[in-house]
Amino acid sequence: MHLAFLGFPLYGYVLRVVKTAHMVFCLVAMEKPISIKPEHLRDEKVKVLQSVLPIKDEEVVLGQYDGYTSDPTVPDNPNTPTFATVILQIHNER
Repeated sequence: MHLAFLGFPLYGYVLRVVKTAHMVFCLVAMEKPISIKPEHLRDEKVKVLQSVLPIKDEEVVLGQYDGYTSDPTVPDNPNTPTFATVILQIHNER
C-alpha cells in the first residue's frame, strides 16, 4: 500500500501537526479492529506503524514557504526547511 504525499509545516507547530498527521495516517491505513475498544484500536495502529518501510531520500521533499523570509525574526538567507512532504509505504497484505 502506498500513501500519497503527506505534507506538514516544520516552522511553528511541528509536534502538533506531526502527531495529527500520524494519527490520520494510522486511521486510514489500519485494518478493521475487532472492536472499538481503545486497546484494539491501538493494536491496529501499532501494526501500521510497524509495517512502514524505511523512507528513501528520493521520497522526501523539503522546502521553504515563500513568506518565511519576510518574518523579521528570521535571519538573512536561512536554509531552514519550513515544509516537508514524505511518501510512506506500508508493507502489508493489502
